[in-house]
Amino acid sequence: MADASQKQMSYRTMILKLSNMIKPEEVQAMKFLCKDFIKAAQRDKIKDFLELITILEERKEISSEKTNFLLFLLENATKGRRDVLDVVHEYQPQDESVDAIPEYPAQRDYTNPELRQPIELLKRKLGRDWRFFVRNLGVDDFDIDNLGDAYPRDVKEQIHRAIKIYLNEKRERSSKQDLIDACKKVKRMDLARKLEADDYN
Repeated sequence: MADASQKQMSYRTMILKLSNMIKPEEVQAMKFLCKDFIKAAQRDKIKDFLELITILEERKEISSEKTNFLLFLLENATKGRRDVLDVVHEYQPQDESVDAIPEYPAQRDYTNPELRQPIELLKRKLGRDWRFFVRNLGVDDFDIDNLGDAYPRDVKEQIHRAIKIYLNEKRERSSKQDLIDACKKVKRMDLARKLEADDYN
């Protein structure tokens, strides 16, 4: 019993230490990664890292015995910050893998191989028009604003994540024609013509 109590205290200490290290924009990125676990109304109320962890604990996603999902969030939201990940590695129980970041079913992204080159072109060339573009793909304003908050200085990452939302929602119905139509709607005829001509340079 004493060992369990000590372990729980070590876990709480680890979470508190992380809360002092996590930046506001990283919390926003974690909230975005949890959109399949936490409804939008509840996500909107989350103000900091500790509130997010409390909700994930209630949903049995994270606990003193179960820290791999926490590691997954930190790896992706902080872009692999070594100082943050080391805090979890120092705590993490020996029977959990500390080398691999697991994939979670709700987080597996749909991929369309035919759209790989078109998407890479858009990431390079779309620039500040990305918000209007992805809105025409059906990405809602809540997700667009969240991405802007989560990656404020990384337009390519904003575009990448927004198009992922489109792919995950449309899945097999995603198409290059959707991308072309969205380009035309935001008056990016230069990109529409490149996509139509399979010109990805």
